[in-house]
Amino acid sequence: MATDHLQDPVLRGLRVEDLFDLLARSGLHFDQARETGVVFHMMSALTTFGRVGMTAISETPESAQALYDTAEQALLAEAREAARPPALPL
Repeated sequence: MATDHLQDPVLRGLRVEDLFDLLARSGLHFDQARETGVVFHMMSALTTFGRVGMTAISETPESAQALYDTAEQALLAEAREAARPPALPL
């Protein structure tokens, strides 16, 4: 499952390094031994346009779709969290 046009204005708040951090923390990164995982591409459009490409690879089309959906949700949640202003001390 792949796209070269995952776009949302909230993604502009992320850096390319944030993508790699997210994949590592979430365990969604492409693992060559298992031959499954997510790979981001077209990352140069991230901060300017809020757009990135993403490919999810898995054993079946259904599991690749599930992996893609999980990665998309995690990416958007990460971007929303990064966009949230820090809490003010009470």
